[in-house]
Amino acid sequence: MRASREEGVKRRFEIPSGAFGGSGSGSSSHPRFKVQSPSNSGKSGANLGSSGYRQGDSSVTSPLTQGILPHNLRFPSEGGMAVALWNQWPSMLHDLHAVGRLLVITRNAHAVLGRYMQYPTLVRDEATGRMSDEWGTFEVDLSVWHHACAKEERHPKGYCYSIEVFDSNRRGIHKVCLTPEANLEEFLELVRVHQATGLETLALGPSRNRMSFCVSPEDAALATAALSVDADEPEALTHGTKCTGKLQLVPDSMRSLLGEVLHYKMPLHVVIGNEGALQSHTFTIQEIRDMGEWTFCSSDEEGMHLRFSDLGDLSVDVEGGESEPVWRIRALCQDGKEMFFMSPGSGASISQWNRMVQVRLA
Repeated sequence: MRASREEGVKRRFEIPSGAFGGSGSGSSSHPRFKVQSPSNSGKSGANLGSSGYRQGDSSVTSPLTQGILPHNLRFPSEGGMAVALWNQWPSMLHDLHAVGRLLVITRNAHAVLGRYMQYPTLVRDEATGRMSDEWGTFEVDLSVWHHACAKEERHPKGYCYSIEVFDSNRRGIHKVCLTPEANLEEFLELVRVHQATGLETLALGPSRNRMSFCVSPEDAALATAALSVDADEPEALTHGTKCTGKLQLVPDSMRSLLGEVLHYKMPLHVVIGNEGALQSHTFTIQEIRDMGEWTFCSSDEEGMHLRFSDLGDLSVDVEGGESEPVWRIRALCQDGKEMFFMSPGSGASISQWNRMVQVRLA
């Protein structure tokens, strides 16, 4: 049953300013990353209203609460609300495709990659148990997924609706945020259908306000920031071909390399994720912004956030290409966990890329 339309405070979507970055990052000046007005929301259901919103109170009235069992509601300490979801992931991901345009995010402790797109149709590989799209750009291992929640968060310019997935250590590993073009009613129906059944075994924290948190206060911040500083990220970035050589790069040179990639409008191929969710996309950087210790790179459809302060190892894998070797950057944090892979994208000059990397060798 579709959500009823109510009179009252108008809701509109906001993609949170910290969707790719840490707190206080501010909103991107790139037009695709700005909040759009309700008039551009299409079928998003942006006029669905609410009344009587009281943080941490079971009397909350919101589109997200309609048809939700009371024991599935969560009220994180930083505000907003969450709904615990059922752990039958394949059916949820199948229905997520119908919600429409989303901001799809994969992350690890030091790197985040997001793309605006409809959630891809995933096919299971019986040999590995992993699911991937037909292009091989998006891959998940559902055995790593432990629990998930749908969230409504209020921001100065509107509301953000999202779903975030966590591993057994409560690390946020995958997140999708609705955009103004998404269908809010489809999303609310998905949450109602896929809310927790009460049969899930979740190791949740202590109860507050008579309700258990879906995540700890520290991890709950991930739903807004999409990342936090975690010490133990899984090693999962095994994308690519076997290397034929290895050279060391100067860690301080990465920021200038990205600036040169921007200057030459060079397509860049990036792989970022974790053992539970992995994305690999090719895009041309149109803007770079420094946000404290983070560097944010964006295009019309993609956003990438990197933190170089914890670089423990920055190396180049020299791979055999069709006409000449390709120098592929592999970054590890100080604890040896993989952060990202970076290489020239389709259409880029391999020789020019190799020269740009070569001058930054240690």
